Amino acid sequence: MTSVLVSCEDILTALPEDKISQETFWQEPGNVRGLVADMYARAFPPISELSPAFDEAMSDNSYLVWEGWYTNIKLVANGTMDSYGSVPANIWSYSYEHIRFAWQFMENKEKIIGMSEDEITALTGQVRFIMAYAYMRLSFFFGDVPLIKHVLTVEESKVITRSPKADVVAFIHEQLDLATNELKGKTLEKGRITADACQALKARVYLLNNDYANLLSVTTNLIGKYSLHTAGETPYADLFNGVAEDANEIIFSRQFAHTTGSKKTGHSINPAFF
Repeated sequence: MTSVLVSCEDILTALPEDKISQETFWQEPGNVRGLVADMYARAFPPISELSPAFDEAMSDNSYLVWEGWYTNIKLVANGTMDSYGSVPANIWSYSYEHIRFAWQFMENKEKIIGMSEDEITALTGQVRFIMAYAYMRLSFFFGDVPLIKHVLTVEESKVITRSPKADVVAFIHEQLDLATNELKGKTLEKGRITADACQALKARVYLLNNDYANLLSVTTNLIGKYSLHTAGETPYADLFNGVAEDANEIIFSRQFAHTTGSKKTGHSINPAFF
């Protein structure tokens, strides 16, 4: 007969075996890299209310030909959006989802092991950019919004109030300045956020807020590094069909991995707009 003594405390404190725990997540570099890659995918989707192409369809710059839930974009464009429309709610909720992911990274990056300090610094800069991008969209569409600077508890999320737009914009520039320094001099794979991308986003924020003096200052530093793509018979179209994806005009672009088992011609966004 064999007797086994098991402590109840040991059972109650055991780590789950069917999922990654908070305690062990940051100890595996692959988890951290995957988190940041997922943040890229969420923040810059090809199709949703967070896509710059869909932003254009809210104006008279383009027209969305698809039907279905995408029709809500058309309602913004033609001025018939009502309180049941999904666009404002999705922009708000998705943006704050990205901000929460960003602060989860920021508050736990000291726990990362098995990764060089140089890589952690580069990932931090990329995460700051994504957070700043989310706040740029929130402040542009809604003005005063809650300015969150840590991972909120459930209780905090119920009582947080909006901050003045000016404070949000100042925070965006602060994060982009930090990100620029964290990414400066880094050699990163194609499709990654760079120091110049941070400066370009600062320029866009200045433009959206009619701050032309600072806009000129930032863009002056980028002049000479980039130039309009003019080669070929269809230079503009080539920026989007893959022919000129390495053009010197591009400061930052979302990259798509090639897939096997299926084949698609052209970009999935192209058939949706005209």
